[in-house]
Amino acid sequence: MKGDGQSRELPRRAGFSTGLDSLSEVGKAVFMKEEKSTITIGGGETVSSVFTIPDDYAAGRGTGVILAHGAANDLAHPLLASVAHGLAEAGYLVLRFNFLYRERGRRTVDRQEVLVSTWQSVCGFLCDHPRYRPNTVVAGGKSLGGRVASQIVAEGLLPVEGMIFLGYPLHPPASSHMPPVSLWPHPEAFQPVETIHSFMIHLPAFPL
Repeated sequence: MKGDGQSRELPRRAGFSTGLDSLSEVGKAVFMKEEKSTITIGGGETVSSVFTIPDDYAAGRGTGVILAHGAANDLAHPLLASVAHGLAEAGYLVLRFNFLYRERGRRTVDRQEVLVSTWQSVCGFLCDHPRYRPNTVVAGGKSLGGRVASQIVAEGLLPVEGMIFLGYPLHPPASSHMPPVSLWPHPEAFQPVETIHSFMIHLPAFPL
């Protein structure tokens, strides 16, 4: 597990969301930086990652958020970048990463065991990082990334205190049946907001 030392300071503007290369010039600046790292996963493979770091962040305190991408995108997806910047503005360290198939430029999603191993390696990388190790870790992701994380957490194999879901299918297309344990793997199965609300009221809230 290693970092490549490449970092840049981002003058973020309160109330605006951006992608990796788009910065607003309106409002009061809030400073943060981004730092690229390379994470070693199972089999000696490596994947890319990006830290988004609040200006006053110090290791050993605060909450770190790990964000995983969806099936058809990667860590640079505008939604993930925007969420990362917004969380960093609020004082939270954020780590985004690529799954191995996207790192290699493939479209076919990795096998479940590879997805799980990657998530666990990334979480270990953050928890053991000498400069950015947080006190508390939250796992999150867009569609596929969040679904896989929830499965690992449900099995007690990912040491996190909370979860964030960005686009999360609750049941297969053309069906209203919600499996009680298994989590549907098709990201195109979007659900009505009312259905999601009825499910969320049964989940405990985690105060970030």
